[in-house]
Amino acid sequence: MKFEIDKQTLSELELFSQGSNSIYKLFKQTKTEKGELTLYSMMHQPSTDISFLKKRTETIRFFMQKEISLNFHNFEYIEHYLKYDAEPGKINAVNYYLYHKFFNKQGESHIYLLTMGLEAIKSIFQELSELKQYFLEENLPDFLKELFEELDFFAQKEKFQKYLFKNRKWSVQILSSLDFQIRENYKAEFTRFLQKIYLLDAYISIAKVANEKKFVLPEFIEAESQVFEISDLKHPLIPEAVPNDADMKNLENMCFLTGPNMAGKSTYLKSIGIAMYLAHIGFPVAAKQMKTSVYNGMMTTINLSDNLQQGYSHFYAEVKRLKEVALQIKEKDKMFVIFDELFRGTNVKDAYDASLMILNAFSKIKSSTFYISTHITEISEEIKDNPNILFLYMNSEWKEEEPFYDYKVKEGISHERLGLYIVQKENIVEILEEKTSSV
Repeated sequence: MKFEIDKQTLSELELFSQGSNSIYKLFKQTKTEKGELTLYSMMHQPSTDISFLKKRTETIRFFMQKEISLNFHNFEYIEHYLKYDAEPGKINAVNYYLYHKFFNKQGESHIYLLTMGLEAIKSIFQELSELKQYFLEENLPDFLKELFEELDFFAQKEKFQKYLFKNRKWSVQILSSLDFQIRENYKAEFTRFLQKIYLLDAYISIAKVANEKKFVLPEFIEAESQVFEISDLKHPLIPEAVPNDADMKNLENMCFLTGPNMAGKSTYLKSIGIAMYLAHIGFPVAAKQMKTSVYNGMMTTINLSDNLQQGYSHFYAEVKRLKEVALQIKEKDKMFVIFDELFRGTNVKDAYDASLMILNAFSKIKSSTFYISTHITEISEEIKDNPNILFLYMNSEWKEEEPFYDYKVKEGISHERLGLYIVQKENIVEILEEKTSSV
């Protein structure tokens, strides 16, 4: 089953945003252009297949432990070389002599491209051969075994072994022969081989970032009830982010999160959503430990706006979003749902009644997990005895007549409100009064 996630969720979690920061850009330390595209493709394919996810995490773990680094020297020439439309193996001996005699790269671009392409292939063959020897006694991931098997395929070809796996000088005849073999006889095999090198580039990039950031690989749990436990979770795009735990205990399947404005609730919810997405692509997460069931999808509502083109008010947009979530739960089951502030777009009475109705309904869906934040803390009196609900809050302390935020999640409910204080601090009324007095 496909892991369900929509454009709104991808946008709200900044997974692939176009700005200076995104989760994709965080992991993008590849050294080849196609490696970058491979990473992008990997990150766009979340999965519900627990065996696939376990296999990918184990592969990444291998690269994290070995801390591999490859040079990929002049690798960009390989793609240009393979796409070259000149007839394979046809090299003019005079042009070859002039090229090497006078290094006339512009005048002899044909010779230059063939030489640089084959030199780059030789470089990657030799580098991977050294890597294979380094791992000779290792229990390798299947992906790396396949890569080395394909490397052996080329190493068994006498001419390749003599001139591409070793540093020997080429003549015009050798260059012509190598070119013909690569671009005519073994082009399909070499193209497949390159795909695995791009994947290797992506894996090395992922592992490097994980080690640098001290990320951890998720552990997938198969159990009758949903499991979700994270310790020392951080937002991966925020420097010096404050770590927090996020876990459901006992029979709980819903978190009721409260706290004043600017206490960190939205960042906490985004951190959870990002970790959940990364887990479902088998990537490392910004935490000390993560255990989770495999879900069938995730939907978030963090930055929902009205839709003037369709005539939706903010409240109606919220209702439509809730219906989308309900339909996904009905169809997919095992959904991970995040709502930051239910029913912001209506009056307090309707918001209270509607929130209570939705929260009670969500808490009964034991196969899904819900993280819901709200400023309507009075609802807590109605649901405080519900065993399916975990109550968390983020609070502030007053120091020298200013609120101080520690951005830590605690068990319980916060009734603190700072909205009026924030308005007063901006001196909005004083500005308006100055205008009034000047009239």
